[in-house]
Amino acid sequence: MARFGFDYESVRKIRPDVIMISMPLYGQDGPWAHYAGYGHVLQAAAGFNHFTGWEDGPPLGTGVAYTDFLVPHFAAIALIAALDYRRRTGEGQYIDFSQFEAAIHGLWTAVLDWTVNGHEQTRLGNHDLEAAPHNAYRCRDGRWVVIACETEKHWEGLKAALGRPEWCDMERMRRRWQRINEQKEIDRHLTFWFEDFTRLPSEAALQVEEGVDGPPVRKYTTEEVVRHFQSFGVPCGIVQSPEEMHADPQLAHRHHYWKLEHPVMGLRTYDSPAFKLSLTPSELTRPAPLLGEHNEHVFKHIVGLSDEEYIELLADGAFE
Repeated sequence: MARFGFDYESVRKIRPDVIMISMPLYGQDGPWAHYAGYGHVLQAAAGFNHFTGWEDGPPLGTGVAYTDFLVPHFAAIALIAALDYRRRTGEGQYIDFSQFEAAIHGLWTAVLDWTVNGHEQTRLGNHDLEAAPHNAYRCRDGRWVVIACETEKHWEGLKAALGRPEWCDMERMRRRWQRINEQKEIDRHLTFWFEDFTRLPSEAALQVEEGVDGPPVRKYTTEEVVRHFQSFGVPCGIVQSPEEMHADPQLAHRHHYWKLEHPVMGLRTYDSPAFKLSLTPSELTRPAPLLGEHNEHVFKHIVGLSDEEYIELLADGAFE
């Protein structure tokens, strides 16, 4: 912006109460200030890749530019604070915003754990520092179910849902901190349970089978097993595919998906805003514009160019 003559001090001479924010990866000064970069680079620099992956494997990253979804919220808060300051004082501000520094706030307790305890957190796979079990388990139909037990109440519900097997009452499973140390053992038992107590949807006639050493055993489909665990208060859910999310009854009830006709791609599905406003409900009526689709309207009716001026600029290639 400075090279274009639109640095803060220049703009401020025209509009003294202007609020400007700069959002480079690493801020306006320091040894990394001149580095360009992308979200995948930033999440590595900010330490996220150190925590994503399996305990015995390399850093994997998140698969998306994760910081792109995190950092703008901090920037929005900074802008709101500047707007409030201007409302009270009449003065503008220049905000030097470092995406790097904002991203570090997403590391949860990692920095605090190191500075206070000297403990370096690392990759845990699907496990968690404060919950056990905390993992995804494969059902017979190939789908996965996630369970996350954070409290003793969750654990008691899980034991009841499993039929109170003996391993749940072993001494080393009695307290949450003990179970966190036994996550691999818990996973072993739950993996066996999900393999043995789930069935394919086509196996309706085999819902009840004779147990080897006891009464008939109930078999569950993936949907049934989730409802079964939830009925005992266990935090539990299916890992949904994009196809399943598109048909999700909760999203359908909330009218999350909208069908819009795109001038190039045809009929497409769009996500609606994730909030509902009572006085100004949002409705998606048209897809995002094509590049330059509304140039004529903008430059004639908003900027105020005459027909002749617009045509001259169009002929000169100013809008290309």
